[in-house]
Amino acid sequence: MFGQNVPPKRGVLGAPTSAPRGFEDDDFVPDSAADREHREKLALIREGRKRNKELLHSRAAMAAAMVQAGGKINLDMVGKAIMSGGALPNNIGAAGPSLPGNEKVKGDKAKKEKKKKSKDTKKGAKKNKKKTKKTQEKKKDKKKKDKTKKKDSKKKDKKDKKAKRKASGSSE
Repeated sequence: MFGQNVPPKRGVLGAPTSAPRGFEDDDFVPDSAADREHREKLALIREGRKRNKELLHSRAAMAAAMVQAGGKINLDMVGKAIMSGGALPNNIGAAGPSLPGNEKVKGDKAKKEKKKKSKDTKKGAKKNKKKTKKTQEKKKDKKKKDKTKKKDSKKKDKKDKKAKRKASGSSE
């Protein structure tokens, strides 16, 4: 009962690895230039697949590190680390030493830029207000002209009607 479903063993150590007598030609491996090139290409393909897997794993590890760091990691730094096969530096959140003179310059520049931006926006807002006022005034002027034209045309119509009535009344 035990082991009856298992196929019987062949030989002492299992199936033979060499070809039986008369079939030795089956073991022949061609060694032409084209065949060598093909084997080299296959080897390159295998290496490429391994490299792809390594890159995928390192990308996943870098993504996890970026999430843990809370967005303090630069993408360029991560890309370089992935392609070089290395790891990210341990002191990601720590800032390097800086010169005291540079901080003042940077702060001054930032303040100046903010002032310029605020002035520009104020100027732009004033210009927009002036433009809107001018356009509103133009619209009002047009409306007034249209009203006066309508009144004038109504007066003319009334005069014409009176003239027609008189002309028609006198002729009758």
